[in-house]
Amino acid sequence: MVPHRGLSLPRPQTWSLPWRAWRHLSPAWRFALLAGLFNSLLFVPFVLLDRVDGRWLPGWPDSVGPAWRWWLMARPTFDLLRWHMEWTALLALILALGGRLRRVGPWLAAGSYALAWLYQIYEAVDVVLYHRQPNWYNDWPFIRDGAAFLVDGLQIPWWQVALALAILASIGWLLVRGMAALWDAASAFGWTRWFAVAGLLAVNVAYLHWGNLFIWADPQAVAQSLVAKLELNDRRAKASRRATAHWDNLDPWAYYDYRAYPLAQKPDVIFIALESYGSILYRTPALRERYRGLMAQFAQRLNATGWHGVTALSEAPVWGGGSWMSYTTLLFGLPVSEQPQYLKLRERFQFEPYPNLGRYFQQQGYQYLWLVPIARQLEPEIAIRIERFYGADEWITFEDLNYHGPLYGWGPSPPDQYTLGFLLDRVQHAPDSQPRFVFYLTQNTHYPFAPLPPRMDDWRALNDPSLPQPPKPAKKVEYKQALNDYIEALAYDLDLLATFIEQWPNPNAIFILVGDHQPPAISARRHGYSTPLHIISRDAAFLAQWEADGFTPGFWLEDPEPRLKHAGFYSLLVRHMVARYGVDPDTLPPYYPEGLPVPTTEVKEP
Repeated sequence: MVPHRGLSLPRPQTWSLPWRAWRHLSPAWRFALLAGLFNSLLFVPFVLLDRVDGRWLPGWPDSVGPAWRWWLMARPTFDLLRWHMEWTALLALILALGGRLRRVGPWLAAGSYALAWLYQIYEAVDVVLYHRQPNWYNDWPFIRDGAAFLVDGLQIPWWQVALALAILASIGWLLVRGMAALWDAASAFGWTRWFAVAGLLAVNVAYLHWGNLFIWADPQAVAQSLVAKLELNDRRAKASRRATAHWDNLDPWAYYDYRAYPLAQKPDVIFIALESYGSILYRTPALRERYRGLMAQFAQRLNATGWHGVTALSEAPVWGGGSWMSYTTLLFGLPVSEQPQYLKLRERFQFEPYPNLGRYFQQQGYQYLWLVPIARQLEPEIAIRIERFYGADEWITFEDLNYHGPLYGWGPSPPDQYTLGFLLDRVQHAPDSQPRFVFYLTQNTHYPFAPLPPRMDDWRALNDPSLPQPPKPAKKVEYKQALNDYIEALAYDLDLLATFIEQWPNPNAIFILVGDHQPPAISARRHGYSTPLHIISRDAAFLAQWEADGFTPGFWLEDPEPRLKHAGFYSLLVRHMVARYGVDPDTLPPYYPEGLPVPTTEVKEP
C-alpha cells in the first residue's frame, strides 16, 4: 500500500518568469532591447557623477532654441537618451554577420565595448568632477601621481578590493553573455536584418553630415563619437605638450623683481586657503541664505574686536580639485591649470628660486612658515623638491605637531582647531618679534566634509589618544545631505578662523582667506570657477585701497561676479602692500591682472 502524501502542488517559480518572457520575445525585440540597454549604459557614468543636473531621462526642452535641437542635437544636461555612433556601427556589423563568428565575435565585441565604457568613465570624471576636457598629456601624470595618494586616502580594506575585483569579473562575464545574446538574436533575423543595418548606418551618416569633430566629441551632444573624442583628446594633448615645453623659457624676474620696493612697515601676513570654498555658496539656493547668515556672524565677531574686511570673487585656474595648482597660481602669479605645467614649473625652479609671494616677504625680512598637518609622509625626494620649490624658511609638519588624537578628513590630519591652535601658541610664545608670512590650507572643509571633529574649549584637549576615532564617511550620501555637510564644515572652520584672528598677537596683521576651487561632487558647471577672497585687517586705509579696486566692504557680495583672477592676486597684493607700507608709496609696481603670461593650451574650434 502506497502511503498517502497529500495533495502536491507545483511550486511557483517566479524567478523564471522574466527569463520565460525573454525567451518568448521575437529576435527583433531581443536585439532592440539589448542594443538600447548597452547604448544607455555608455552614458550612465555622466548621470551618476553629475549629482546636480544628471537625470535618467532628458525632460522637456528649455525655452532656448528650437525643440528639435534639444531632442536631436544637444542638451545642457546629462541623460541616457543619447546615440553612440561607434556602438551603432558595431550593432550594424553584428547584424550584417548574421550569426557568423559566433565563437569569437562576442568576446571581441565585449572587449571593444569595455574600452568605450572605460573612456566614458574617464571623460565623465574629467568633465563632471573637474570641469575640464579630457587631455592625455594632462590627465596621465594627474592619475599617475594621484593614484597612490587616492588609494591611501580611501584606506580601502583588502576584502573590499577582493569584492571589487569579483564584481568586475562578474560584469565582464555578463558583458560577454550579453554580446552572445545579441549574436544569437541577429542570427535569427534572416534577410530582413539588412533593413536594420541600413537604418542604423543612415542615422550615423546623417549625424556625420550635420556635425563636426567638436560636436561629435561634446559630452552634451545627442550623438557622440568615440573616434572624435580620441582625436580631440590627442589634439589637446599635443597643444599642451607644445605649450608646456615653452615653460622652460619663463622669466618671472622680468615681472616679479620687487627688490626695488622695500617695506617700511611690516605687518604679519597670514595666507589661509580654504579648501573647497567656492562660489556655489552664492549660486545654490539651498546654501545661499545659510552662507549669508554665517558671514554675518563672522563679520559681527570680527568687527566687535576691531577687525574688518573686504571681499571679492576671484577666478581659480581649476574646478573641483587640484588645490596645489590653485594655491601655486596665487603664490606664484601665473595660471597653473594642468598637472604637467605644475611639474614643469616645479622642476624648472629647483635650484633657481622663483620669486614667489613667500620669497618676496623673505626679502623684506619676514619669516616664511608653511603648515602641512597631513599625517602621511611624502617620499623624501618629492618632499625635498616641494620644499625647494616653495622656499619656506620652516615647514611645520605632522611630526612637529606632536599630535596623538583622532585623525579626520581626507589627509587624514589633526583637526584644523588643533593645527591653528598649535600655530597660535607658537607665535604667542616666540622669543623674537620678526614679522611672519604664514601659509595654511584648511583640512576639514575637504570633501567629503564629514565627519567633523568636536569643537573644544581648549585646542590641546583634542590631543587625546583615548578620544574615539571618527566613523568612516558614508559611501553614498544624498545630495541634500552632502550640501548640509558642506555648509556645516564651512561653519566649523569659519568659527575657528574668527577665534584665530581675534587671538593673533600682532594687532596690525593682515589675513587673506581665499578658496582654492569649487567643492567636488556637489557643484555644477554653472557655478563657474570663482571663489571668495577676503582681505582682513584693522587698517582702514589698507582696506580702502582694495575697495578702490572693486572689492566690497564686509564679507558678503550682493553682486557675486569675479573681480580678479587668482593669477593676478600676487601682483595686486604687493602693489597694495607697497602703497600702504612701502618706503616709497608713490612708486608702485605694476598690476598684472592675468598674471605672468604663459603659452596657451587651448584647442579652438575652426
